[in-house]
Amino acid sequence: MEHLYGGLSDTSSSSLPVFLFPNLIQFAHSVPQERKILTLYNPYEFPIVYKVLSTASRKYTVLEPSGVIHAKRAVDISIRHLTAGTDRSLIGLVDYFKVEIHRERDPSNKGSKVIQVHLLEYPENNKESLERTSFHNIPRTRVNSRFSQETMPQRQFAPDDNISNGNFLVLVFLALACSTLLMFPTHHEPAATDSIIPPILHPSVSQKIFFAFLLGIIVAVLLMRPRIN
Repeated sequence: MEHLYGGLSDTSSSSLPVFLFPNLIQFAHSVPQERKILTLYNPYEFPIVYKVLSTASRKYTVLEPSGVIHAKRAVDISIRHLTAGTDRSLIGLVDYFKVEIHRERDPSNKGSKVIQVHLLEYPENNKESLERTSFHNIPRTRVNSRFSQETMPQRQFAPDDNISNGNFLVLVFLALACSTLLMFPTHHEPAATDSIIPPILHPSVSQKIFFAFLLGIIVAVLLMRPRIN
């Protein structure tokens, strides 16, 4: 099996950001055969290739652990915990999934994101810091016709999916914050000397470029609307 190594630096890639929801998966030991869904979005104008890896592939079944997502589309990746309801010694252990993406026909333009997978007695909200672990490929699950690819088509990318209430408000707040910072005078700019804004809040040119890039991504996520295929 192919092994990949990564720690905290693999949480997200600076080359090609990964839009994945949720950021944490919790299985309940008291609910055997429970299914969890990872939604992977492609907000870009080009197709992306994705692959799901895990530190404990024999404990999980993953439907469609690799594939291609077309531009402005999203896919739901189904995950089941095989030992839920049987082996109590695994309660409390944490596994890790890594989702790797790259631009189709351009493997150098890539990104990755690591998420935690918990097996708990009952679901709860607890997080642990990532540590250096090894990842390997997940075998493609054989499924019958009613779970075939035709029944799980890629859908038009919809920011409304899983971006609601608190998450939506956070994105709006970040967009307003970035817009405000972009209106501040640039550091060492002549107009900055007469500004009522404290000099410590004057962003540099590189910082403004970053805020503009971040604002563009947030606006794209907020404004795109789903369309029926």
